[in-house]
Parts: sequence; C-alpha cells; structure tokens
Amino acid sequence: MTNLYFHWRRLVAISIALMIGQIVYKLSRDFLSLPYIHLLVDFHFGFIRRALVGAMMSLALTKIPQWMPFATGLTAIAIAFVLYLKLFQKTFGFSKGTAPLFVFLACSPFFFKNFILTVGYFDVIGCAFAIAMLLVPARSFWFVVLGATLSALLILIHNGQTLLFVPTILFIVGMRYFVAKPVSRGEIAGGLALLALTAAVAAVPVFYGDVNVPKEEFLRYLQTRSLSANKDWEQWISVWYDAPSVGMHYTWDVAPRQLYYIPVYVVLLALHAPLIKYFRNSIDVLTPLHRHFVLAGMTGITLAYVVVFVIVSDYSRWLSDWVVCMMLVLHLVKQLPSARTVPLIESDNWRNISLGFIVAILPRVGGVTPF
Repeated sequence: MTNLYFHWRRLVAISIALMIGQIVYKLSRDFLSLPYIHLLVDFHFGFIRRALVGAMMSLALTKIPQWMPFATGLTAIAIAFVLYLKLFQKTFGFSKGTAPLFVFLACSPFFFKNFILTVGYFDVIGCAFAIAMLLVPARSFWFVVLGATLSALLILIHNGQTLLFVPTILFIVGMRYFVAKPVSRGEIAGGLALLALTAAVAAVPVFYGDVNVPKEEFLRYLQTRSLSANKDWEQWISVWYDAPSVGMHYTWDVAPRQLYYIPVYVVLLALHAPLIKYFRNSIDVLTPLHRHFVLAGMTGITLAYVVVFVIVSDYSRWLSDWVVCMMLVLHLVKQLPSARTVPLIESDNWRNISLGFIVAILPRVGGVTPF
C-alpha cells in the first residue's frame, strides 16, 4: 500500500509540475488581448456589461500595464486553488485513501490546468465563489444573502456567468440551506425574493449593457487607459457591440466542425471513470428526497450549459467548466446525509492508477477545441 500511495503522490507532483510549466509558457509567449481589454473597460460611458473589474481597476490605476491580466488571473487561480484545498480537506481529508480522489479531481485536465490555459478570463472567479459557498457555514439566512450577493457580482463581472457558475452557486445555497434543514415560510419568501433580485440583475446587462457611443470613440478611450504596444483591438471590442444573435450565427457556422471532437471529449470523460462511479454511488446512498433534488439540480446546471453551447463556440472551455461544476456538486453531495458509507476509489487498483496517470499528465482540455 505504501508503494502504491507513493505512485499517487507522484501523480500529484507531475500534475503540479505541468501547471507550473503552463504558467511559465503563458507568461513568456502569450498576450491576453481580450482579458486585457476587459481591464480597460469601465463605466466611463455609463453602465456597460463586463465592466465591473475594469471599473475597480480604474480606482487604483489610471493606466493598465500589459502584465495585469496575468497578475489578476493567476491571483484568482491561486485563491481558488487554496480554497479548493480547504474544501477537499473538509469533504474528504488528506490521506492515503483519498489520494486517488485528489488526482481525479484537482489534477484533472478539466480543472485548474484548464483555468491556467484560460488565465485572465473570469471563469475561475465563479469557481472560487462556488467553492466559498461550500465552505461557509450555512447557519443563518445571511448565508443565502451571501450567495445572492456573489451571484450578482459574478453577473456584473461577466454576464455569461448567469449560465456558467451562478446556477451552481444557487443550487449549493438551495441544498445547504433550504433542503438540508427545516426553514420557515419567511425564509422561503426571502429566498424567493433574493432569487428574483438575482434574475433582475441578470437582465440588466442584457437590456442595458450596450455601449452607447461609436466604436471609434470607445476604442480611443480604451487606448488612453492602456500601456500596451499592441492596440489592434477592433475585432475584440465587438463583444460589447454585437447582439447575441451574431455570436449564435458564428457558433452554428462552426458547430459542424466541432462534431469531429466529440470522441475526444468522450475519451477525456471516460478517463475519469473511477470518479464517475464514486459520484454515482454517492448519489445512490442519499435519502430519496435529497437524491431527487440533486438529480434535478444537476439537470438544471447541465441545461444552462446547453444554452451556453448554443450561443458561444468555446466548446472545450464550456465542457471544462461544466465538469468543474459537477465536481463541486460531488462535494455538495458529500455534505448531505447518506444511508451508508461509500467505498473510496481503490488506490491499489492498477487500472485506477493507469487512468490516474493519464489524467495527471494531460496538460489541459482546451479553449475552443481540444488541446
């Protein structure tokens, strides 16, 4: 057992080394054009969608350095990673028996490795907020207020979070506070009111988030806030001008080519077979009420991602985010009452070690297409 545990620890070390290598590569080779522009956009022309982070930046910095997307992005990833370590400790604990779980979760190419690939984007912030909601005690109604507040912040940071991590956060709040224990009618009414308020916040960027000045004026203002030598941004600022239908048309144009990658995604998911089996067994031992709620919540989260797939063509990125949400749901499931204990992933099974090795050495899943 000791020698086999050494194998699992070595897989964790390999995965961490790959993460460090990815960071070095990104720092030396990439310029994060769209993430950089997000840090330049603020509320200078009134309310604009995706401008909250840039507005906060403008309070401290008049000009934004070129390296700032890396600084903010890597900081967000580091915070999410530390929070996840605390969550894993809370849910499973660190031991020889839980080492395979850590490999298939934290070392998965769907998780932090892919966040490093998409460093500078805001997906990881949604993940960090969801992890926080799994860590914060759900003792009072302030837990529900916190969940609604974080959801609203995410939407103002990037309206796409309405479908990415906000459903997972709301599901965590619902299960940990409204389903896991008795609640009063007043608390139910308050929860519904906060849900309606969150929905209203989600509608604001859709109907009132457009830029109301010509592209040329908007671009000139962004350039006054920039310290970058690369200012060929016409193609990127279209995300603040184009209607959702424009992105949908492009997505449907490229969708047929994306079908060729479906077998790759199936294989990537199949590599996590021991984790999927453990997840399924953990759901099976829940009480009937909790099991039905969990399955309904997982269905709702998945349907939100179906909508994302229809609108935007970053398929590898969306699939990775969906898998991360399912992984966080696993942590939620382990916080619910169960009828019996579920055996952990067998650490002395060479099939599991082989699959874990492949999971550990895969550097990422991808952004638009695999790898």
